[in-house]
Amino acid sequence: MKTKWFSTLFILSFLISSCGKENKKLEEIKSEKLTIDSFNDLPEEIDGCSCLFSSDSAAFNKDKYIYANDFTTTSFMKINGKLVKLTEIEHKDIDSTTVLFTSTGDGFKVEIKAKDKKQIDYELSSKTGTITITDKSGQKITKHFYGECGC
Repeated sequence: MKTKWFSTLFILSFLISSCGKENKKLEEIKSEKLTIDSFNDLPEEIDGCSCLFSSDSAAFNKDKYIYANDFTTTSFMKINGKLVKLTEIEHKDIDSTTVLFTSTGDGFKVEIKAKDKKQIDYELSSKTGTITITDKSGQKITKHFYGECGC
C-alpha cells in the first residue's frame, strides 16, 4: 500500500515538474523580442527590377537593407537574425502615392505601407513608410524605412 501511494506521488510530482518546464519554454519563446535586422547581400531571386528598403537613407547608401522585393510577389527580410522569404498575399492602392501590401512566410505576417517620396528618374522612385511584422504569438514590431523601387 505504501509503495503504491509513493509511486503515485512520484508520478504526480514528475508530471507537475514537466508541465512547469513546458510553460517555462513557452514563456521564453513568447518573451523573445522581434528584431528587424539588416543584410548586405541580396538573395539571387532579387535580380533586375526591385524594391530595396533600409532603416534610413544613410543605411541605404551603405547597402544595409531591411527589405528586398523582386517587384512581383517574393520578398526577403532578416527577422530575428534569420533571412526569411516572404510571399505577397495582398496588394492595395490606398491613393495615387501610397500602397499597402501584405506578405507572409515562416510564421510571420509583414505589412508594408509605402509612400512615393520622389521620382528620381524615369524608372526609379524613392519611398518612405512603415513595416509592421507580426509573429504567430501576436507580438508586433513596427519600423520606419527609406528605400527605392525601380529597374
